[in-house]
Amino acid sequence: MLAVLIAIPLGFLIGMSPLINRALDPFIQILKPISPLAWMPLALYTIKDSGLSAIFVIFICSVWPMLLNTAFGVAAVRREWINVARTLEVGTVRRAFTVILPAAAPTILTGMRISIGIAWLVIVAAEMLVGGTGIGYFVWNEWNNLSITNVIIAILVIGVVGMLLDQILARFTRMVTFPVGALGSALARLSATGGGDLCAEPFTPPQSAFGRSTLPLQGRVKKVSGEQM
Repeated sequence: MLAVLIAIPLGFLIGMSPLINRALDPFIQILKPISPLAWMPLALYTIKDSGLSAIFVIFICSVWPMLLNTAFGVAAVRREWINVARTLEVGTVRRAFTVILPAAAPTILTGMRISIGIAWLVIVAAEMLVGGTGIGYFVWNEWNNLSITNVIIAILVIGVVGMLLDQILARFTRMVTFPVGALGSALARLSATGGGDLCAEPFTPPQSAFGRSTLPLQGRVKKVSGEQM
């Protein structure tokens, strides 16, 4: 949860601002490849608490996929949609929530799926190192007791829990994945509520220098087929 609260807003800033992207990218590229468990000695020395140190290691390993996927999803939003929102004088905050967030949501949730998988791996490894409680400590303790059956059962439990977490986020990803035209409809509704005089006239497809519509071919085919029906 802490990684979500930090990675997603920061990813939004990086994706929306090329200046912030260039400023933070060197630090991200240096810190991202560091193994999560390499942070454990430094965390134990600094925090001096095994539980908080494990939380820090889990955080530091799960923040990067969410951060990078969020920044990529925000930066990859189609410029036409953002330009339409600007034309309708939609504010930055409202544009972020009504245009950019719905378009980038599948990519953000994909980053969360990657992060939760990595975090689950690190949880088990950190519990083995720190000891005391948790499934990782249980696996290590049963190995010391030479109870291979319990070790195998614990491994299967780890795998099943990881699969369930991934499937839950995959379901959420499918729920927020919309067809390309869906966000266009949302922009139309946005223009109907906040566009003022700019929305008085119906939308006319842009024309090229040769007088032909510059809309994608797929959209024109659907329009022609609808008229024929």
